[in-house]
Parts: sequence; C-alpha cells; structure tokens
Amino acid sequence: MPNQSYNQKIRHDLGIPLQDDYFLDEPEEIIQTRDIPFVETSAAPSEPMEEKKKVVHADVLIVGAGISGMQAALDIADKGYKVVIIDKTSTVGGSMVKLDKTFPTNDCSICTAAPKMVELARHPNIRLITYAELNKLDGEEGDFTAWIWRKSKYVDPDKCTGCGDCAEVCPVEVVNPFDEKISNRKAIYIEFPQAVPIVYTIDIENCVGCGSCDRVCEAEAISFLEKSEEIEVHVGSVIVATGFEVFEPSE
Repeated sequence: MPNQSYNQKIRHDLGIPLQDDYFLDEPEEIIQTRDIPFVETSAAPSEPMEEKKKVVHADVLIVGAGISGMQAALDIADKGYKVVIIDKTSTVGGSMVKLDKTFPTNDCSICTAAPKMVELARHPNIRLITYAELNKLDGEEGDFTAWIWRKSKYVDPDKCTGCGDCAEVCPVEVVNPFDEKISNRKAIYIEFPQAVPIVYTIDIENCVGCGSCDRVCEAEAISFLEKSEEIEVHVGSVIVATGFEVFEPSE
C-alpha cells in the first residue's frame, strides 16, 4: 500500500474508512514497522528522579486500559501490530468494572469486561504496563517518543500468586478509592477480586513497614527494594483512552 501514512495503514487493516485529506503521506519505510518485535534495552538515567530506564519499540501506544483502550488494543494487536497499553491504576478494566449492570442489555459489567482483560494480558502482541502514567510525549505521526513512569508495586509480579495472605495480616486500613471511598482496604491490596494482573500492590504512603506481609508470603514476592522506573517507548501512533472521572456537583 504505497503512499499511505502510518495511521492510514492501520485504519485500512482494521476496516476503518480512510480520510485521505486528513493524513499526511509518510515514507514507506515507516509503514513497515509492524514487523518489528518488542525490543527492550537498558539506558542510563536522564533525570535525577529515575532509578533505572528501559527503551521499548512497538507500533502503537494506548494510554488508558478501560473498556475502550482494551478493545482498541485487542483489535490492533489481532492485525499483527505490536501494542503497548498503560494504565495509572494497578489493574485494567477502568470504570466499567465498577458497574453492576450495563445498558441496554443489563448484562453484568464484569462478565463483559473480564474476558477482554484476560485476553489483553495474554495476547502475544500486547505489552501491558499498569501502575504507570504518561510523563511526556514528543514527535509526529509515524514517529512518537513517550516517556512512561511506572511506579513500583513493591511486589514481584513474577512471584505473586494473588493468594491474599498479605492483605489478611496487614494491620493498616485506608479509604478505598476504587469503591468511591465508601469502604476501606488494606495498605497492601488488589483493586477487586477479578483484577488483571492479579498482583498485590503496597500503598507505600500508608504502609507502616511492619513486615507482616513479608513474613506470611510463601512466594517471597514482597520486594521493598524494588524501584520505580522510566520507560521510553517509541511508536508510530498513540491512542488516548483515559476515560472519565466522577463529577461531584456540590463542589
């Protein structure tokens, strides 16, 4: 497909109508990036706040892993493109997983979202980065560089089994933002039972450092020495699917 922009090629593969007057033409070599696998290298820190830094190359970056971001990632990845998707919380699913029933079918929201959440985490063309936010975005169509700040969960995702023993012994309770602050959670937590990835996160601002979670963790997944990191992501396109926040009219 010569003389088509990078975004045009993706839209064509996904069956989305093209708008030729909107996109600028890009060199053909840029279009071929769909054949590039995930590439990750180490790099020296560029700012004092960074503990370590990684560089990742993919085709598309999606900011926000709610229902819209997840569906976009799955559609694009199924066409053979490499996708990096990030979310600021420790799990995917967004606001939809907080709902009971969804219009117009009254289907259970988690029943709709859960299969997509699992598929997202298992898809070979998708790299999922949770507990992460977009710090900076630079570049132009076909050649973007994004700087992602991934906060430490202080729990090794490769070891955590999601058993919940750590939360049971944690002595600290704090207000739970996931439940719109109408309930409490522990200082080590998962957002909800069906969370993906099902890896516990230590709320380091409220943790008292008692070590109870570490002592009961048979998988030895607690890692207080784990550092936050900056990830530099090079992609051809960026999708912003950051969702919404509940508005309190009295304020």
